[in-house]
Amino acid sequence: MSFKRDQYSIIFISILHFIYFIVEKYFSVLTNSLALEIDSYRVLADGASLLVSIVVMKIARNRKEKNTYGYGRCYVLGGFANSTFILALSISIISHTAKRLITTVELKQPSIIVIMGCVGLSVNLLCLIILAVALNRQRRKNKKLKCYEDDKDCGYNSLSCTSKHSQAVKLSEEKLIAYQVQTKKGHVDLYLLCVHVIGNNLASLGLILSGLLSIFGEGHWCHYADPLITICIISLIIITNLPLLYRTSHIMLQTLPNDIRAEDFMEQIKKIVPGVLNVHELHLWQLTDNTVVITLHYVVTSSHFLNSFHQIKQLMKKAGIQHISIQPEISPVS
Repeated sequence: MSFKRDQYSIIFISILHFIYFIVEKYFSVLTNSLALEIDSYRVLADGASLLVSIVVMKIARNRKEKNTYGYGRCYVLGGFANSTFILALSISIISHTAKRLITTVELKQPSIIVIMGCVGLSVNLLCLIILAVALNRQRRKNKKLKCYEDDKDCGYNSLSCTSKHSQAVKLSEEKLIAYQVQTKKGHVDLYLLCVHVIGNNLASLGLILSGLLSIFGEGHWCHYADPLITICIISLIIITNLPLLYRTSHIMLQTLPNDIRAEDFMEQIKKIVPGVLNVHELHLWQLTDNTVVITLHYVVTSSHFLNSFHQIKQLMKKAGIQHISIQPEISPVS
């Protein structure tokens, strides 16, 4: 039910963005405002990204035998495509803006630009409220699911846990604090949402400023206000989209999360888990924004074989790693 509710919320916001884009694009031609034109493309990109997220949400829920991890990376691919599109569009408009600085054009009916800026602020505020409610609902759902999985995992491991094992897990939490790979996706998404909305509001305020300068300003210098504010809006678009491009590209390249050093990670496992002589073939990467995968081989003494397996598994879960593949190898020397 909550999934459908989120879908309807995003669909409503997408439709609102597309309607606002058409209106804004029309008035940008009517007023000769380049700032209004680039802002309309920003609105179009936002609406398209939300529409893509609907498709991605549906695809990601399906599981196919040929895709054992499912389609979770569709979120990453969608975010990468959207950020690349809007950045390429922004850079392409810079040349047009430079021409406007050389050959100035007088704005027609600048009061319309002020009105569109005010409408943009209202639309941004409404979208922020709807998205914040949906995000908060999703975070509560993820928190409940995580609590359930933790309880389930503790129940399973309690059959083989000893007091020594519990102490080792507690020790591992303390020593691996510097190598924490838990993504805290809710906080990241909330931060990026706030940055994005602030950028949108600043763009709308820029439109209002451009219109007011054209209405009340005197002299030829007022004609430079629109292209200069256009450059500011383009800069905001680039600044707010670069973090998404950086994050999605790193996930697609399967880099280590949070700049973890694999060598240090292996050394900590050998120090913390009793009986572990060597750790090799360690591969650690992010599957999606909130899913981390690890595979490793380790050499262990026969007396610590069973306990070491559960200790390493608990250690990885405490570090925020969801998918764990461990291959123990018994040392011929006890």
